[in-house]
Amino acid sequence: MGLRRLGLIKISTMIFILCLCSIVKADEFEDKYIFFLGTVAAYNTISGDFNGHNTVFNLRGTTANAGNVIPITILPSIDSAPAYGFVGGVNNGNVSFEFSYITSYHNAATIFNGSSYKRTANYSIISLDGKYYLNSDSAFQPFAQFGIAFPWLKLNQHSEYVSTALYNTMMRFYGLGLDLGGGIAYTILPIRITLSVYLRSLLFTDIVSGASDNSEYFPYGGLDVIPSVSVVYVF
Repeated sequence: MGLRRLGLIKISTMIFILCLCSIVKADEFEDKYIFFLGTVAAYNTISGDFNGHNTVFNLRGTTANAGNVIPITILPSIDSAPAYGFVGGVNNGNVSFEFSYITSYHNAATIFNGSSYKRTANYSIISLDGKYYLNSDSAFQPFAQFGIAFPWLKLNQHSEYVSTALYNTMMRFYGLGLDLGGGIAYTILPIRITLSVYLRSLLFTDIVSGASDNSEYFPYGGLDVIPSVSVVYVF
């Protein structure tokens, strides 16, 4: 399945989760499962191939220029920025499963012929995570976390800098990522506050707007450290 279809996969995954929750009888969850819903904030970082210098080439080409290696764009460096969104899920003893959505806005820049060209970026992520809690009967609960992320990134160029074929007016990226980390939760029912730090590794595919064809390439995000905090209401 192509990464280009990840947008549809993300929507389908969310619908599946909501449908699954709605069809399970309430009495099956009584005294066994606990639901929670709240807000989350994080500090997003995107590194790796996004460093302001990497030139991306089209290795496929169209029918007219098949076999040619054509420069498409230069991946920008992207500043870190705060992100905000919501989180929800279900807890059963030592284990919880949760989904979250966060979005952030970033400044970005591309270096071309010694000049820096400014951009803006909108970065959004849907994550599906599992957590294993120690001391589940205590107010303080350390946990380990593992999950998958479905990020998408939209890069806009300021109109005054539209001057070169190596610097497209817009790029949209869709991707897949892995999260691995841990943290601590503090619960005073019905409120739970969670602090976590995790490593996120990303792989993106891109469809270039305005290029000679819909070129596909796969820039890598770095292994980034993402701190986050959430405050949820436990039902």
